[in-house]
Amino acid sequence: QLWLKKKLFGQTFTKQYSQKHKEITWGGNWNHYPGRHLGKVIWTENNPNINATWYDYDAAKTDVSTYVKWQRQLGRYWHLFTDLQYRHVHYKIDGFRNNPGIAINETWNFLNPKAGITYNRNNLTVYASYALANKEPNRDDFEAGLTEKPKREQLHNIEVGVQKKEWIPGLQAGLNFYLMYYRDQLVLTGKINDVGAYTRTNLPESFRLGAEAEVRYQQKKWGLNYSLALSRNRAINYTGYYDNFDTGGQLSVKYGNTPLTLSPGIIQVLSLDWRPVKNTEITLFNKYVGKQYLDNSGNAGRALDAFTVTDAKITYRIPTRNWLRKIQLTFQVNNLFNARFEPNGYTFSYMTGNQLVTENYFFPMAGTNVLGAILIKL
Repeated sequence: QLWLKKKLFGQTFTKQYSQKHKEITWGGNWNHYPGRHLGKVIWTENNPNINATWYDYDAAKTDVSTYVKWQRQLGRYWHLFTDLQYRHVHYKIDGFRNNPGIAINETWNFLNPKAGITYNRNNLTVYASYALANKEPNRDDFEAGLTEKPKREQLHNIEVGVQKKEWIPGLQAGLNFYLMYYRDQLVLTGKINDVGAYTRTNLPESFRLGAEAEVRYQQKKWGLNYSLALSRNRAINYTGYYDNFDTGGQLSVKYGNTPLTLSPGIIQVLSLDWRPVKNTEITLFNKYVGKQYLDNSGNAGRALDAFTVTDAKITYRIPTRNWLRKIQLTFQVNNLFNARFEPNGYTFSYMTGNQLVTENYFFPMAGTNVLGAILIKL
């Protein structure tokens, strides 16, 4: 039996100061997350009544942060905001089940700034923002070994967009552009740790560049929503690793710039809402997701095909009185047309007999299925 016993202690606080044209918020939190990872042997063939401890390792994470957020109205149409966060993170890990020799005592201190400006006038909004974010590795990432300690991940995010309401009565639209540039993003590359398990390693550079468009048209009886996301998601100078069963080691392959794992270049969503009678709403929801790769190699033989799925939902609200605030009945049909597709999966490759063998595994989506629900608010 594998046991995990954890506790969480913490506190949050916030203080806000407002004037006519500006607002300052100061806040923060601290959390201490101690855990005990242990394994028990409760039965063996030679000793059915055994009660022994297989492993017992403590781990703790302490996370302390504080932030200051400043917002100011500049004239009638402009709004400025800035946000600065400081985070202190400490890991203390006494070992791992499969790698007991690794002891971790690591500390990070992060400064995460954010700033943006918005222009509002006549139902038109134009905005731009920049943010820098840093994140510590997960506990499992340290099991790579003492010589493969993971680095922090860093993200630079730039966004520019425009929104327009009431072009004509009931119509609004928006367009957003973004660039997410990563330094040392932790990804699976096929590399194994000291005990032969696959582990995430830092990718020096990667990025996501995209545009998102959304259109909504709402009338009394019906509404139409459409969104489109186009993106280019790339690992820069990517190197993949494969087990070489002929030599007992690993083989490395340099691929260059390749698509990031499970990152489709196009996603479309179309939904139609119809309210034929009072308290009743019917919704049709159609989603298209483009081709996705199961690893960062960009190999077409390790990919998920594009797919389209349609759902339908009927909601009826029963009129209520007195102490009952709301009763709502919902009936939903998922995958209305019984589409056959796989939205997720994984892959791995290895060298044997001087040949590279790839094995793909897929998680198929359920066929047509139904869901019923009742919501009661008192």
